[in-house]
Order: sequence, then structure tokens, then C-alpha cells
Amino acid sequence: MGSIVVRSLITNDDHLRVQIVDDGVGFEHDAMPRLFQPFEQGEQKLTRRFGGLGIGLAISKTIVDLHNGRIAASSRGGDRGATFSIDLPRTSRLATVQSCQPPAESEGNARSLHILVVEDDHSTADVLARILQSLGHNVSVEHSATAGLRAVEKDSYDLLLADIGLPDATGWDMMRQMQVIRPIRGIALSGFVTEEDSRKSFNAGFLCHLPKPVSIQQLAAKLAQFSAPPAAA
Repeated sequence: MGSIVVRSLITNDDHLRVQIVDDGVGFEHDAMPRLFQPFEQGEQKLTRRFGGLGIGLAISKTIVDLHNGRIAASSRGGDRGATFSIDLPRTSRLATVQSCQPPAESEGNARSLHILVVEDDHSTADVLARILQSLGHNVSVEHSATAGLRAVEKDSYDLLLADIGLPDATGWDMMRQMQVIRPIRGIALSGFVTEEDSRKSFNAGFLCHLPKPVSIQQLAAKLAQFSAPPAAA
């Protein structure tokens, strides 16, 4: 039985640091540049041995980035455990330095969007919805193409954020069917971002194709474009 220990919590005037230490599989030094990228799990033998999607560390980095923090990892090698360090600004300073709320509409700036998220992984959908809500948007979540189509039949949305790999259809097929029901702008989300995947997204009606786990900064920039007020005539 392995162990995972929160070894220390170090505070100072500016930051909190948490270190998580395990005695598990560890990783080799040459895996470091890829460690926090999606679908990377070091050596392939570890993937076969333990399974998993290979997105846990990438999601962790996305969440830490959202809080204006940093995450780092170190290991003495395979089967020698790993140490993960997370540095976060103190809460009082974070609220001042990084506010995700958009400027008020009364100032002529970005408006709140009604966004439909279609993502079959419930944890990923929940995290994405919380991020979007923190950015000031109204969010509805569905977990299949069928449910997404029903939602569009019942209500209108400013924007669709859809996973391409849904359990009952591809996000591309869903988007084509949605356009028949009513026009909707969309952002495709996928772990695969080849030129062919992007082309399929554009052909299906999506306006852009972003990698998963999505960069908070990149997503916020795209939403700012969609929520910008119309240009004056």
C-alpha cells in the first residue's frame, strides 16, 4: 500500500505553499517537459500498468493557473516517488490582483453570455462550468449530444462549448443538427488538435477548436470576443 502525504504548509506575507509527497511510480527527468501536458503519463508502460486518461496533472495545472499560482514536480526517478509543490497567492491578495468578473455592461464593456456546455465527463463539466460562472456567464450543462440537442430545442444560447468525443455522437454531428434547429455559435473542445480535427470543427459550424484541458487565459480571451458589445453604427 502506497502513501500520499501533505508534508508541509508554508506561509509568508505573499504566498501559501503546499507540498504533496508520494512513494509511487515517480518519473524520469526527461519526462518533466511533458508532465503537465494532457494525455502524457511518462513512460507508456505506466499507462498500461495503471490506466487512466492522462489528464489529471493537466487539469491540476489549469486549476492552479486559474488561481494565479504555480505547480511544479520533482522525482528521483521511476518507482522512487514524486513531490508536487503548489504555490498560491494569499486569498486577500488574490482577490485584488486577479478578478475574473467582467466589467459592468453599463460601462459599455463585455456582456454576460448564456453558455451551453456539453461534456460527458461530469467532473470536467463541473470545473468548466465553475470557471465560466466565475467569468460572469450564465451556464447550462448537459452530458450527451442528445441532451444538448433537447436543450437547444427548448432555449436559445449565445454560445456552445462542446466536447468532440461524446458518448452518443461526435460534437461535430451534434453541432450540425443544432444549426438546423437554430443558429448557434460554438467552440469545440478536444484532446486532439490536429489540422484535420480543426478542419472538421470549422466544417461542422464551430468558430474555433481548442485543446483540452483548455487554457483559462485562452478561453477567457475567446469569450471576450464573443461577448464584446456590437460596434456602434
